[in-house]
Amino acid sequence: MTSRRSGFSLFELMLVMAILVAASFLAIPAIQPMIATNDLQAASDAIQGRWTEMRTRAIAEGQPYRFAIREKTGEYKIAPDTKDYWGGDGEAATGTGDVQPLVVEDKLPGKVVFQKYDITCCDSCAAAQGQGGGGSWSHVLTFLPNGTAREDVQISFGQDGARSLTLVLRGMTGTVTTVDDESRVKENAP
Repeated sequence: MTSRRSGFSLFELMLVMAILVAASFLAIPAIQPMIATNDLQAASDAIQGRWTEMRTRAIAEGQPYRFAIREKTGEYKIAPDTKDYWGGDGEAATGTGDVQPLVVEDKLPGKVVFQKYDITCCDSCAAAQGQGGGGSWSHVLTFLPNGTAREDVQISFGQDGARSLTLVLRGMTGTVTTVDDESRVKENAP
């Protein structure tokens, strides 16, 4: 009487592996939009958090803070709105010397990039708009020591093949609203 060993043949193992690989290739396109959505929400949360931190620092330190971006990238910079941090474009330093100023150069999560921005401002700041803000940085927003912003700002970001989000900042109140551009397109459709 001969006993057979229980187990799987090499052919059976290879067949199961091939099925798993094929199933994963079918699942990846379904998972990628979920990852893109998570990256967009993380970017929105990060920018809103940074803007809150900027506004708080501007009030506490008594000096304006600037937010600038590099267009078509995910890079942004936050620093006091002084010549020390932005080259020839900025005000003279006025903050207190005992507190280190907030200076951040960071990038949005994943492959999220700044797509476009729109600034509405008063006549006094209109001359400053369009100036690079130190090299290739585009000046988007400045929080003042009284807690307001010089500008009303709409800034959109997204990534290839995914929807985009827009943050809308009301300069007078500092209120930030998130707008899902995909739902706005649906709402405005006739």
